[in-house]
Amino acid sequence: MNAQTEPKGQPRGNPPLAAFDAEISELCREEKYRELAESFSSFVKTHTGTDYLAFEPIPAKVSDYIIKKTQAPSAFITMTLRKPTWVTQLSKSLSDPSAFQAFVQSLEAEVLEIAKQAKKLS
Repeated sequence: MNAQTEPKGQPRGNPPLAAFDAEISELCREEKYRELAESFSSFVKTHTGTDYLAFEPIPAKVSDYIIKKTQAPSAFITMTLRKPTWVTQLSKSLSDPSAFQAFVQSLEAEVLEIAKQAKKLS
């Protein structure tokens, strides 16, 4: 029996989706939100039926990046409690790259403002 095995560390399942996931991670790190929205749109057009799977990691990547950049995880949680539909708004804004970029930047600004207010109260 000569069975081939997948190399360790290689993504299983849908390689294009794994590559897209890596791409959006990089775009978040570089704060290229407009390009992220453009990439999402292009990906779902060329990979029919992947809308949900392609969108699923985006809120987590955006939130991780905002928390890392602002160093304010508590402020981020407060923002999500004040804006419980932020993920839905994020999804809707993906159809317009400029709107997506502006929305992510507004989330970041809101987190920074909440953190600033919390420091004043300390």
